[in-house]
Amino acid sequence: MAAPDLKVNLDGPTSVDTLGDLFNTFVAGFQLSREVADEGKFAGRLLINTGPIGTGDFKNNRTFVAVLQVLAAREVGNVNVKLWGYDSTDIDNTVKPYLKSILDACKASQTPTIRHLIEITHCAFEFNPPAPQSHSRQEPPRERTQRRTRD
Repeated sequence: MAAPDLKVNLDGPTSVDTLGDLFNTFVAGFQLSREVADEGKFAGRLLINTGPIGTGDFKNNRTFVAVLQVLAAREVGNVNVKLWGYDSTDIDNTVKPYLKSILDACKASQTPTIRHLIEITHCAFEFNPPAPQSHSRQEPPRERTQRRTRD
């Protein structure tokens, strides 16, 4: 699963549809996980470990990916999400404010549909884009090995 980099794709003709597809993909995955957990000994105690999906090589926005995953988990219900790869500052200063503004707008909405949730999410990021992020990958240094040759 990957999310578009919003600073590039917000003006694209299918951006809301793309967000909807991604949201529905998260919902489907979380729903299936919940159904499997409910069949076994983990009923009602589902924890999904996830992180900044598609933010490395695909250069997608970390904040957007986190917000969309939390919204998807809320839609499914009875799903706890653990966001790995984010520190408390990321969550408190970026993810939570977006979630609050999106959820407040949804509560005030006269048309509480999934489509409207996606449109509200799109607008939240369009009118208040997150700070630019570094997408450079920090790879651990590799040991150099010499090839052995036969004499």
